[in-house]
Amino acid sequence: MRTLLTILALLIAFPAWAAPGDMAGLWAVRSSGRIVMTLDLTHATTGWHGRWRRPNHFEADATFSTLRNVEGPAIEKIVSSAEQMPDGLHLFFGTSAGTGTGEMIFRELPDGTARLQWPGIADAWLVLDRARPGETPIEYAKGDVYAIDQHWPTNAEMTAIFDADQADRSSAAIDWSLVGPRDRARAARTKTLLDDGALASADDYYHAAFVFQHGAEPNDYLLAHTLAMIAVARGRPDATWIAAATLDRYLQRIGQKQIFGTQFISGKSETTQDPYDRQLLSDAIRKAVGVPPIAAQEERRKAIEAGRTKK
Repeated sequence: MRTLLTILALLIAFPAWAAPGDMAGLWAVRSSGRIVMTLDLTHATTGWHGRWRRPNHFEADATFSTLRNVEGPAIEKIVSSAEQMPDGLHLFFGTSAGTGTGEMIFRELPDGTARLQWPGIADAWLVLDRARPGETPIEYAKGDVYAIDQHWPTNAEMTAIFDADQADRSSAAIDWSLVGPRDRARAARTKTLLDDGALASADDYYHAAFVFQHGAEPNDYLLAHTLAMIAVARGRPDATWIAAATLDRYLQRIGQKQIFGTQFISGKSETTQDPYDRQLLSDAIRKAVGVPPIAAQEERRKAIEAGRTKK
């Protein structure tokens, strides 16, 4: 009977959703795979202990996705006490020098990653994963900027919508009377996923940008441009091309000149990029976003025109 009571007492003290060993270990905040901060958590009979290794100074954007004005050397903030929470730990810190205090909320997620956030800030956190043996944090140079690696899940339905969008355009002879209604249905469903907060990853936003690029109204292209910028920010640098193309398409749709040169308009015998402001951007800027230089664009325009003329 005494043994049973002891087991019940332990289950009450450490329920399944917060087993002490689950959160223990060395956690890492990363930028491009490199460790920029660590949180080392241990559990003993005296409670939780830990050390948070971080730059001496840094500033963060509103979502804590980028650290800027980073300065070393690294300091350690010691976990002076911790309170068990239903979904994590409330950590209270002092520094290794014995000065300064602070508090953070640590939560481990079902996918094996974790979040570290300041109390009272609900929509911003540092993303952590478990450090591998032998990994060490980087050294900081004054003024460094680090984009924090995120762990965004990709929505399988959005991927399927994108695949269907691309498949409809893979044929040499496209029946637009069939594709048009499917485009509108895909855009409507994608808008619902966006409004429901169901899209998160760089791939999700990249795929959604292509869906709205195939819209019909100026706001479709403007939304597509916005989604492409989010895709870049969340880790798809190749989304700069779709960001440029959707901006060009938006500008042309509202009667303005395109600026990158991604849009080709074909008539019965002529293909043109006009209206096109070729002077605003340099070829170096076009290259930076994955757009060919003006000379290469002209070669493509001629090839498209020649192909249509032969038909």
